[in-house]
Amino acid sequence: MPIAEVLQLDVSTAFHKGGEAELARELDQTQGVVLIACEHHALCQLANDLLRRHDISPQDWPDERFDLIWVFKRAGASWNFKQVPQMLLKGDASPVL
Repeated sequence: MPIAEVLQLDVSTAFHKGGEAELARELDQTQGVVLIACEHHALCQLANDLLRRHDISPQDWPDERFDLIWVFKRAGASWNFKQVPQMLLKGDASPVL
């Protein structure tokens, strides 16, 4: 919320854990940049639903990792995936999952 307020952006809370497939369908129809904040285990399922595969993104997110960003970029009708270490705070790790 604080980031959205500073950037004067609307926040949608329409999607909840368990609704990853629905969110993936919505993202397929959305243009532009979207920032998604969610519980990390749900992010693994969202990645599978968005990428339509289970072998591209990690299938587990360790509970102690809070220093990664997953980036999904549209590539025609499909999506590309990459992991970006934040490296902003002391203790952030550079290895990806």
